[in-house]
Amino acid sequence: MNWITVFWSMNAGACLTLAAFYGAPWCKRRKTGAVAEYLRLPDVGMWEWDFERDEIWMTPTCRVQLGLPAFGRITFEDLISRCHPEDRDEVRRTVNETLQNGNDYDVEFRVLSADGNVRWVCSHGRLQVDHRGKPKRLTEISFDITGRKEAEILARKQRDRLEKIRQRRNAFLERELAERARVDRELIENCAREQRRIAYDLHDGVGQQLVSIALSAKLLEEHLRLDHRDEAEKASAIVKLAKEAARQTRLTARSVEGADTVGDLKTGLESLAVNISHTCHLKITVISAGDSLPISAPVATQLYRIAQEAVRNAVEHGASREVLIQLTFGDRDLVLKVQDDGDGFNTNVHGHGMGLRIMRYRAQCIGGSCEVFAAANKGTIICCRIPLQAQPSLSTTS
Repeated sequence: MNWITVFWSMNAGACLTLAAFYGAPWCKRRKTGAVAEYLRLPDVGMWEWDFERDEIWMTPTCRVQLGLPAFGRITFEDLISRCHPEDRDEVRRTVNETLQNGNDYDVEFRVLSADGNVRWVCSHGRLQVDHRGKPKRLTEISFDITGRKEAEILARKQRDRLEKIRQRRNAFLERELAERARVDRELIENCAREQRRIAYDLHDGVGQQLVSIALSAKLLEEHLRLDHRDEAEKASAIVKLAKEAARQTRLTARSVEGADTVGDLKTGLESLAVNISHTCHLKITVISAGDSLPISAPVATQLYRIAQEAVRNAVEHGASREVLIQLTFGDRDLVLKVQDDGDGFNTNVHGHGMGLRIMRYRAQCIGGSCEVFAAANKGTIICCRIPLQAQPSLSTTS
């Protein structure tokens, strides 16, 4: 006497155990109480195909599931005809494979009812063979899973709807970020153009006027030298002041405008230090870990601009007397640090200033970051960290 035990996980999580005798047609067997109870469930059906007699016995529930008449002879083709046209080949292939290899099968397929509705059925089949290995009987237990499938379809539709909403939101955010990047780029470019304009005005306008004042004062000095020596000395002092002012104006103009021609960053920073030191009477020290830094010219330009802005802030806002510019790099990144001995950095006052925003954005354009800290004792530290493989994301940032 052989036994089959089929374990099936229902939607509610229960485990169905079906024990059935094999040795006589199902319709003549005595059903156990548990089996009879399961077969009376409205969603559970069963059929058995006797190959010797070519007869299919089917429970009333299974006939209802498949939309077959309540009485009368049933063939396998009748079963196949009740499947959805798109699922028939899959069901037929699954049963044929079981007949060939003897393995159990599990298959889900749709059933077309007489009123045109579609229901989902999940079936588990097992083959019984005789002592010669010849197929003798195929038994299948089936469950109506329409409710579960409808829930899955509804959940999939909801996921698809949410995915479309997410994609639309991401597209909107990407457009917003692109627009902000465009505005920031224009801001930086406008600032660069304004810096160049100021540099040219200082050099060609104010600088030339100061030179003219110095020449006029020199002529006045020579005129007064014969008869009015005291007044001539005063005119000479004016000449010196005008010349010094003209020299400082030219240095300032070169400092403001000169970053566009930065080649080697260390050399550019050393030139910046010399120009600012002479102009503002500020001691600037540049320390670099190497003679040649492994970065591209656009990256060097952005770092130069960041250092220039940091030094300018140290002079204008911090009343600094000394500034230290350090360049260090390892295997992965380059660090630019600008430290001054000024009054310190107040994040409540300067944390959202244009200068700091521009420095941070310049660092982001070349794949890095820029942060500001208060020094331990006195002053401010600007720290910019750039990956060595960073490339500028904006092609025309100056």
